[in-house]
Amino acid sequence: MEKEIVLYDTTKRLEAEALREVHKEVAQVIIH
Repeated sequence: MEKEIVLYDTTKRLEAEALREVHKEVAQVIIH
């Protein structure tokens, strides 16, 4: 059970980081 929670937490964190990277890319495209 605890492993599932940790896995879920890690997945959410990775998703958040990936989204941040995408936003950076999009922002650069809009700026240029």
